[in-house]
Amino acid sequence: MLLLLTGNVSLLAQGIDDISPMAIYNIGLVGCDSIGVNVLKTFISTGEARCVAVFDEKTTLAESTEREITSIQDKAPLLYNDYCKMLDRRDLDIVLIAVSKEEQDKFFLKACEYDKNIYIEISQCLSPEEIQPLVDATHRMSGVVQVGRSSLGVNNMIARIKDFLSFLSGLKDKTSYPIETAVCLE
Repeated sequence: MLLLLTGNVSLLAQGIDDISPMAIYNIGLVGCDSIGVNVLKTFISTGEARCVAVFDEKTTLAESTEREITSIQDKAPLLYNDYCKMLDRRDLDIVLIAVSKEEQDKFFLKACEYDKNIYIEISQCLSPEEIQPLVDATHRMSGVVQVGRSSLGVNNMIARIKDFLSFLSGLKDKTSYPIETAVCLE
C-alpha cells in the first residue's frame, strides 16, 4: 500500500513540474502591415505570448503574415476573414489592433463589445473628441486596454508590451498607458 501511495505522489509531482510559471497569452492580430507584425513579434519574443489568430481585410497580407509568424512559433495562427468570428474565440486573451487611424475605432469598439483585453497601436495622438467614444467603451468592459506607440521607438514599444503583460499576469495593479493617454496634449 505504501508503495502505491509513493507512486501516486510521484506522478502528482511530475504534473506540477510540467506547469509553466508564466502564462502564455493568445493574441489575435488585426492589421498585418509592418507595424502590426513588428509589434506582434515583440509580444512573441517575450516568451509570454503566441499568435493564434490573424485578421486583415487584405487577404494576401493576412496570408503572408500567417507564413511569417509560423516561422517563429510552433503553430500556425488561424486566418480569419470575419473579425467577429475571431473575437468569438474563447481562448483569445489579447486583441492586438494595428490599423490606420481611419479604421482603428471600428475594430477597437467591436473588441470592447466582446470584452477582450486590447493592445492598440496608435501612431498619432487623438483629439479629445476622437478619444471620448473609445474611453466611454472601456468603461463598459472588464478587459484592459494598453496604448502602444511604436512610433516612439523600439525601447518604448518593448516597455509598453512588458507593462501590459505584467498587468495581465497580476504583477502590477494598473497599466501605464490606458486609452486616455492617446489624447493630444497640445
